Amino acid sequence: MEQQGQMPEADLHQQVETLRAERDAALAREAALVYQRLQSGNLNPALYLQGVFDALPHWMAALLGTQREANLGQTRWAGWVRYSGAAPFGCIR
Repeated sequence: MEQQGQMPEADLHQQVETLRAERDAALAREAALVYQRLQSGNLNPALYLQGVFDALPHWMAALLGTQREANLGQTRWAGWVRYSGAAPFGCIR
């Protein structure tokens, strides 16, 4: 039974499905942009992560089992970034 001021359940369901579809489309667009930036070299996750690790307090780096001076260039991810010719994070070539 429908109370005054409430929309029918079918309309509410349709709105929810529309919002989900819009959200999924927005996520797909963002994923495509990130992929495009990775491929073009405008995004360098290894350099970004190096900055994150460098900013960690010594106690956190020790807790994570990393050294503050750790060189991400030795990781496989950084090797991939070097191989792909990616530019530093956020830098435009």
